[in-house]
Amino acid sequence: MDILIFPYHDWRKHEKEGPRGRDLHLILSMINKESTNRILVINRPNSLAEAIKNREKKLPTYGKKIEGDDKFYRLSKINEKLFILDFFVLDLIKPVLLKRKWWAEVYSSKKIFNIIQRVYKSYLQNPITLTFNPFAYQIIKLISPDYLVYDIFDDFSDHPRFNSIEKNTAKSGMNYLIENSNKMIAVSNHFIDNLPSKNTLMVSNGFSSNFLKTEFKNTDLSNIDGPIVGYSGRISKRLNIQLLLKLISTLPHVSFVFIGEVYDE
Repeated sequence: MDILIFPYHDWRKHEKEGPRGRDLHLILSMINKESTNRILVINRPNSLAEAIKNREKKLPTYGKKIEGDDKFYRLSKINEKLFILDFFVLDLIKPVLLKRKWWAEVYSSKKIFNIIQRVYKSYLQNPITLTFNPFAYQIIKLISPDYLVYDIFDDFSDHPRFNSIEKNTAKSGMNYLIENSNKMIAVSNHFIDNLPSKNTLMVSNGFSSNFLKTEFKNTDLSNIDGPIVGYSGRISKRLNIQLLLKLISTLPHVSFVFIGEVYDE
């Protein structure tokens, strides 16, 4: 089985922060499946604005370079199953003004579309297309995949960090993907209950403990007594404080540890 993937948290984030996103968890799990032949991940395009802000290279240098001009695109081989396609767009103004809407527009530009189409047809055979990213809906529309799977792990049309332009773009993307996918994967029953009646599978968040075997373990955790209930990720106003306080009161012997960036003021 070959899989063409449009993640939200792409492989650059994996290289910086490890496999902490749902899409990255599932990609790593798929690699370990015997039925998986090849996976091609299409990273979201990097812009000049983002490269300057993050003080990073235009194109990443992970894995083995398979092809690319080192200016606009690079195809990298991570292992025998996993390939990553990266793009760099010399754009300073639009990414700042449009933010994530820029992803949707630049994904489907003729130059990027032609490279994506050529690469996936060269390296994959009859792939399943899997997307976690509603901002990639225009390029998916152009590709017109034979079999499309949409993983809904967040309602990006109502995201607290997005502006109205981003929310409207996400809503258009979500509506298109919901309507045109052959199968959907939802993070919770809440999403399933609010989706059209179609082939939908519920896969809750979580990851294999094998991911942690070679990861750094913070010594601070060894000083915490008792069992630990942990959370790693962005901490936002979506956190149910009342539920957390109730759990702390009900389970006084348990330590609750939150590790991550504070997402909201």
